Amino acid sequence: HGTSSRTSNGKRKREGEEKEEGGERDADVNTAKLRCIAVNNKALLLAARGRNLEACTVLRRAVLIAPPFEDRPAFNLAVLLWREGRKDEAADAWLGFRYGVSGSVPNAPGVRGHYQQLAAQARNERSRLSALSDDPSDRIKSHVPPRAHPTTPVDAREQGGGVTRAEGGGAGGDEGGKVSALQRCLLDLILLGYRLGS
Repeated sequence: HGTSSRTSNGKRKREGEEKEEGGERDADVNTAKLRCIAVNNKALLLAARGRNLEACTVLRRAVLIAPPFEDRPAFNLAVLLWREGRKDEAADAWLGFRYGVSGSVPNAPGVRGHYQQLAAQARNERSRLSALSDDPSDRIKSHVPPRAHPTTPVDAREQGGGVTRAEGGGAGGDEGGKVSALQRCLLDLILLGYRLGS
């Protein structure tokens, strides 16, 4: 009987250590997310003051420190670069973040086909998302032609802004200021269309 007690105590101790390690990982992810949000917001302040090139530099830093699931800095960077007329950089920033592809040589062996495949997937996803959305503006935005402005930001209805605002929030459940799946698809389509020359 004494052996099973030691075994179960040891097992409980290991489970407690695993939970503690998991809690530390969660805390690290939350800290990284909050740092990323702070840097992203600093960039948005710079952009609001018309200092877009500085904002792009700050957003590049935010992309580097962002947890893997945090796409706001990459989205905002691509939108600002696009607005500045730096379309190749915008495509590299976003498509590199989303798909690990970059480079403005769509005719290189295999690259054009890959871009075409990604564009087809994005078109299918856009159709699926716009059909599922309860928001009428999403259905309208889903019909924006690929050569139009990259996307309407999450908070545009409230502020008329041009990039997504990051908000601090609870652990992992923060939906405020997030880039919607439809916005990701639209930016994919615009930048892939640009890369493909269509």
